[in-house]
Amino acid sequence: MMNGYGQVASAYAGLNRIEEARATLNTALQHKGSTATSHAYLAALDWCEGREDADIEKELQSASVSPEGQLEVLQFRSGVAITHGQIRQARQFARQAEDVLDRLHLQGRADAEARLASWEAMVGNLSEATNGANDALRLSRTLSVMGNVAMTFAILRQDQKAIALADEIQRTHPNDTIAVNVTVPMIRAIAALHPANPAKADPARAMDFLNTAALYGRANNSVYYARGIAYEQAGRYAEAQQDFQKVLDMKSRSGPDILLVIAQLKLGRLFQKQGDAPKARIAYQNFLAAWKDADSDLPLLHEAKAEYARLQ
Repeated sequence: MMNGYGQVASAYAGLNRIEEARATLNTALQHKGSTATSHAYLAALDWCEGREDADIEKELQSASVSPEGQLEVLQFRSGVAITHGQIRQARQFARQAEDVLDRLHLQGRADAEARLASWEAMVGNLSEATNGANDALRLSRTLSVMGNVAMTFAILRQDQKAIALADEIQRTHPNDTIAVNVTVPMIRAIAALHPANPAKADPARAMDFLNTAALYGRANNSVYYARGIAYEQAGRYAEAQQDFQKVLDMKSRSGPDILLVIAQLKLGRLFQKQGDAPKARIAYQNFLAAWKDADSDLPLLHEAKAEYARLQ
């Protein structure tokens, strides 16, 4: 749970004022405030800035002194694993986190399942994503679980399931600002972009939904990512490029995040569509470098390698 120091540090990081974010977290540590969370956040900042693995590991070890800290560390490690395309390792960390939750008699297993399902969907493991999303929903129907599962269903082109969950969230959380203005529009937008029948994709409708959520985009890079897809589908490539670049520019805010890697691939595809082969190659190379140790059977990796080969 992030305390006041963490909120201030997060705000500084969102403004790319990293040193002030670090100073705030170190002040929290001096006052013995949320020690595990502060160390975990410092590890995330180290990762964002590309610092040495030893620096990151030092913070993670300090965060692991409590069971709650162990949870944060496992979540961080699973996030790093998925940014490297290592879904098997991400699954292992997720399972370990679920074991800690059970040992502490804490809720959260469904959230872990929902988060993992969304990663499976993004790397192209469709059956694993569907099974994980359904499992998460059977365990819980909290706002966070329903939101993540709905977006996963939307990515999987199970648009009716996604929209039904969006309707449920709208009905059961009418006074939740983020739910109404970000979560629900995001679900509806992704469903419009990925309908069961691809020929019925409606990027204009998706953009209407995403423009509602864009006010909160600086705290949620998935808004820009989804809008980039909408612009791309609409043939508005320059605007799509700007939004995918915004995702990359938010690295200091988000920590380990698979969207930071997939946005590189999206840029490569955009440059290819615009006939800019040199820039496309660089973007593909950036993606493939990030996934140089990825699981070899990922559908998204196979697609990227085939596309890159055609550029040569």
